[in-house]
Amino acid sequence: MRQAVNELVIILMEDHELEKLFMVARNDKRISPDRFARNFKRLLKLFAQDLKEEIREAADLELARFVSSKAGLVAAVVRQKLETPRGNVKEPQIEDGPLDKEIMDVSTDDEAPEEEAKNQHFTALVAHGRTFIEESAAFRELRKNFGNFLKPQSEQNIRHESTVEKIPAERIGTSLLYSMERKSYTNGPSAN
Repeated sequence: MRQAVNELVIILMEDHELEKLFMVARNDKRISPDRFARNFKRLLKLFAQDLKEEIREAADLELARFVSSKAGLVAAVVRQKLETPRGNVKEPQIEDGPLDKEIMDVSTDDEAPEEEAKNQHFTALVAHGRTFIEESAAFRELRKNFGNFLKPQSEQNIRHESTVEKIPAERIGTSLLYSMERKSYTNGPSAN
């Protein structure tokens, strides 16, 4: 399965929009590697669900199921690649954590013949489905959702509102003063 997972990771990391978002995630101190992997896994699961709505043939459904079943591993490999400095690319390290079982499930060099055939099947499936993935509305939605994860809606609204309407400082001060005075009249101590 390693080749198929790597093929899927390549599709994701070669996309220009996702590549920019990966760099933002990598440089954002608020997003720990664990948080990135956890949320990217969730986004890949949603992506797989959305892909299922766009299937045209049986292979597309099988590809969507593969993406869903390997979402955690794909997120872990992307995380590992983002943590590794350029030029020092290595295989993902097996670490203690919730992904151990999934990472260890990846095929090794001494695979049984049926595992090797399964690996080749899924690698061919992902390679064949590359166009399906890249042209899907689900892929566009994945980009959008990942961007929303990096810039939460509340942060986007604050930036949007501040650029839409500029309120003079003296007007803001008066409004705040009025509301504070009104509050003190209605919530002030009652007379005995």
